Amino acid sequence: MRTSKLRSALVALVFIVIAALANMGLTYALEPYGTITELIWSQYRALEPGQIDTLCLGSSYAHRSFDPAAIDSTLGSTSFNFATPAQSLDCSYDAIELAIHEHGVQRVILGLGIETLPEKPWINTYITFKQAQMEGMGLSESIATFLQIPLHGSFSGGAASLGAFFPWAYNHVSLNPSAVLANIEARRTLSLEEAAAANDEAMTAFGMGYCNYDTHLPYNWIAPGQVSANRWDVSQPDPENLDALMRILALCESEGVELYVVVTPRPSFEVLGFGDVYPANMSELQQIVEAGGGTYLDMNLVHADVYAPLDDDFGDPEHFNPVGAARFSEALGSLIARIEAGDDVAADFYTYDGWDAYLTSLDRISIVNFTATAVDGGIEADAVAYTGDPSQVLYRFSVVDENGDLEVIRDWSPDAHLSLAREGHGTCTIHVDARLADSPAEVDRSYQDLVLY
Repeated sequence: MRTSKLRSALVALVFIVIAALANMGLTYALEPYGTITELIWSQYRALEPGQIDTLCLGSSYAHRSFDPAAIDSTLGSTSFNFATPAQSLDCSYDAIELAIHEHGVQRVILGLGIETLPEKPWINTYITFKQAQMEGMGLSESIATFLQIPLHGSFSGGAASLGAFFPWAYNHVSLNPSAVLANIEARRTLSLEEAAAANDEAMTAFGMGYCNYDTHLPYNWIAPGQVSANRWDVSQPDPENLDALMRILALCESEGVELYVVVTPRPSFEVLGFGDVYPANMSELQQIVEAGGGTYLDMNLVHADVYAPLDDDFGDPEHFNPVGAARFSEALGSLIARIEAGDDVAADFYTYDGWDAYLTSLDRISIVNFTATAVDGGIEADAVAYTGDPSQVLYRFSVVDENGDLEVIRDWSPDAHLSLAREGHGTCTIHVDARLADSPAEVDRSYQDLVLY
């Protein structure tokens, strides 16, 4: 009997060892090597103690908005961009606490957007951040950090809580032999910097944690589904995120650290897309931040004579390209310098209570697009022009023929609705032009799309 129990125990032990080794092998082979998050953590760890006084962080909004060199040029600081893709606010808290302890940072710039509080953490990016954080830690500290993953309120009790133990299941390269072999070869032969560059050739790593992409937003091709208001549910803040924000505020206040919560700029159609939800939600955020001792700056609402982004500054609807990030960072650095010199900058911003004044300031069309529905006998299309006063917009509808030429089917009119007769079933490419009634240009913005009927 005793021999049988011993044999069973040995078999179980062997099975556990084999499973653990297999898990380690799968993690090594499948988990991506050279992620942006790993690269940023590596650059942070290369800093000498006390080397930075300003920490910029947040998710990709901050990652592609805060250019440390440009901020430092006007603020006279030494800053590091610790923002990582889809960084959750509790990860931001960890980074702030670490930087205060290791560098004595006295200024934190936390970038966010209207989606930050409502959006639950993503398990794959959360695991990537935590694993990078554990590199170089002692055993007890690593275990404590590791356990934060399955015990996190957003994952605990669900399948995602197992991601801590099987990270390759949630965060992996393409599941084909060439991608897996390339990942293994990269681990064997490339430095982290080389692997990051090879993984994403379009990315430029500028140093001090900052990376970006030289892309440019095509304003005439922004479909309704690309507007953030049509992609994110911002109706309710996530309790875990609210708690993390409160802890960030309390940490900075207790340590005497200046905290700037910065809503990073976007093209105006992004703000307008949320309608009245934007001032309602962001006003609540402002109250939380200011009640907790932070300085709140919604850079979408700053007056144009202080800062105004250019069309060519954006890489996509939510992020800057390097030129845009540099322009914005210089303006932000100057603004913070004024605040710290004692200036009252409140008059430089439109307010949520005075939302109409902000809308009045938007005297151009940001984008135009349309939604279309197939109905019996044809197509019903509704155009939307994103501007401060949509009542001043004129629309012109055309169809695109087989040669790619435009055939006007309804000339300029304030009517944004089009009923287009079509028989049977097929496809039709509809083109809409928009301009303000008093615009000197023939067309301000355009959009076209293929419609099935």
